[in-house]
Amino acid sequence: MTFEEWVVGEKKESEERILELVKALLQDNRLEELSQISEDTVLRERLCKEYKISDIV
Repeated sequence: MTFEEWVVGEKKESEERILELVKALLQDNRLEELSQISEDTVLRERLCKEYKISDIV
């Protein structure tokens, strides 16, 4: 596996985790937090723990 292939795989995995988190927040009607996850890494980490989703890079 090349470095480039590894980077692509990591990016895809991270995107899948973000999608999982977005779906969970939508289901729980937590729209305010949803609008903040792209810029607030502490909030994103807390929500990942709360929803038992692996940390998002």
